[in-house]
Amino acid sequence: MSLTWQQSPADDDLTQIWHSKSDTADGSNRVGFNNPEADKIIDELRVCMDEEKRRELYLRVQEIIADEQPYIFLVTPSERIIINKKFTNTQVSTARPGFRAGEFKLK
Repeated sequence: MSLTWQQSPADDDLTQIWHSKSDTADGSNRVGFNNPEADKIIDELRVCMDEEKRRELYLRVQEIIADEQPYIFLVTPSERIIINKKFTNTQVSTARPGFRAGEFKLK
């Protein structure tokens, strides 16, 4: 089976795909990933407001997922956006395509 997951620029709520409670017939944990430490971290991420602590938690849960490899991640896009200095009103984001060309204005 080949699936695609998309990520938004906002912090992810990992519950839907990675928490063991989503390993149900109508859940999205389709590979049956079940790790008590990951569950605990995901639960903590849902209530933690400290940005540095959240960063540490995200890094740890990503490490657990990478170590257990419930999926084989084939592609992670790497992109760069270059905008000429002659344009103003340029706003970029992590959401694809990463820019709104219609809002660019010439200096």
